[in-house]
Amino acid sequence: ADLDLTITINDLNEGVVLDVAENTSLSIYPNPVRDQLYIEGDALNNYQQLIVQSLEGKEVLNFSNLSSSHPVMNFNVSILPSGVYLLIFKSNDGVVKTARIAKK
Repeated sequence: ADLDLTITINDLNEGVVLDVAENTSLSIYPNPVRDQLYIEGDALNNYQQLIVQSLEGKEVLNFSNLSSSHPVMNFNVSILPSGVYLLIFKSNDGVVKTARIAKK
């Protein structure tokens, strides 16, 4: 099933919200991020892998086994140099969603 993806800026916490299906979304904050990136939402359980990629297409971080009973997951991105990165969420059935973050 193809899902429409919209990315909106949530001014309250300067995060990115991905609407991946009705009543399911991922909140990604803070954006820009310094050390810890937080991702929350029911839709997180739909994805097994998070890849952080530079805009040049180089994979710089890879987090596996995302499926979790926790409503919020945090990822240490402190080793990344300042810049803009692409977050790529992958599911086992091939669904891919993306978002951009800025690293301070």
